[in-house]
Amino acid sequence: MRKSLFLLCVCGLWLTGCGASDGGTGTATPVQDTTAGDTTPVDTTVTDTIGDTSTDAPKTDSTTPVCNPFKNTGCTEPKTQCGYDEAGKVACIPAGDIPVGGECGSGGLCQKGACVTSQSGTSQCSPYCGTAAHCPGSTCNKIEGGNWKVCDVAKYVSCDLFTQNCADKTLSCYDSSNGFVCLKTGSAEEGSQCQSSNGCIPGYTCAGADTFSMGLCQKICRVGGGEPSCDSIEASCVPIQGSGKYGFCDQLNQ
Repeated sequence: MRKSLFLLCVCGLWLTGCGASDGGTGTATPVQDTTAGDTTPVDTTVTDTIGDTSTDAPKTDSTTPVCNPFKNTGCTEPKTQCGYDEAGKVACIPAGDIPVGGECGSGGLCQKGACVTSQSGTSQCSPYCGTAAHCPGSTCNKIEGGNWKVCDVAKYVSCDLFTQNCADKTLSCYDSSNGFVCLKTGSAEEGSQCQSSNGCIPGYTCAGADTFSMGLCQKICRVGGGEPSCDSIEASCVPIQGSGKYGFCDQLNQ
């Protein structure tokens, strides 16, 4: 099934915070969906509370769900799984043939989890999670508009912050927990508040943001001198993620 969440395209789910999630940036064009959770906050750029994964703690849904997407319990009919139905309610829905990590943007049903479109612009079948511990080598992100979370199994394309060489013109190059990759282009200008790097316009990063507070969009600069440089001679170029090449103009501590 498909459902509209985040900045989805007509149907499907989106991951929030592809610029900073359990361990990183983020933060899915939609498709089928579901949500799973636990009351343990996940270290993503977007905070969320979901039911404790070790208990059957009450969820935040307006009504008690008939099944549990994260544990995939409550559905007894063959070839069914717990997810969201066409009305956006947690229910037992058909299970498909697309494996975890498989491309699902063109339709089809996932064997497990939800078809989620990440900010990388790709759609993959993503398993539900409670914390990053449930996502080896990945992060656990909230699906925007839902109460459950999924592992970020999106495919990311590396890029150059200076040349902005993303082939897909709807994407721009940003720093993230997945490195310097192509993500959905943001619109916040210099000095504007942001929660993740790709909330800013290309050529800027979100400095000072964490799980509990907003950051500010600051210009990207070349560490050690050269172009691009900071507009103010009083600003210093602070390395991003320890990079010896990419930095941002630190005007927050002037």
